[in-house]
Amino acid sequence: MRKIHLSALLLTLLLTQCSRVPEWLPGTYQLDTETVAKPIKELIDHSSQPAEGESKAGNVISALAQTIGTGALMAEFRDKEIIITQDEVRIMKNGAGQANHYEVIDVPDDQSVIIKLDDGSLKTLHRTETGVAVSLSGNADMDVYLKRVTP
Repeated sequence: MRKIHLSALLLTLLLTQCSRVPEWLPGTYQLDTETVAKPIKELIDHSSQPAEGESKAGNVISALAQTIGTGALMAEFRDKEIIITQDEVRIMKNGAGQANHYEVIDVPDDQSVIIKLDDGSLKTLHRTETGVAVSLSGNADMDVYLKRVTP
């Protein structure tokens, strides 16, 4: 009898965890190059016309840093599919890639979810009009925009 209760408890916990995954999240995505490149274009346009009190050199350096970061990002995800299931994120190219198990840590609102990957890192994903944006942090905070390819 005790074994049945334990099994029911484990099943309930599993179903509760799965139900925390927002219905909009699972699907197949690819890098949204247009959305990722848009801030660079704006920075470059802005750097050529600095506002009063801003230096043109400072604006150019900011635009260059953003461009380098975005270029590395595009190289990393170019021609890759990002497949998000109920419990796994797969990054695939030509049938090969890597898979990372994740668990939902928090659902702050109906447009965002915070997940924890196998390596312990936390990622915040936000629903967008075309897919999801993954917030990255490092030397420069930036979002990786992924457009939905298939549901």
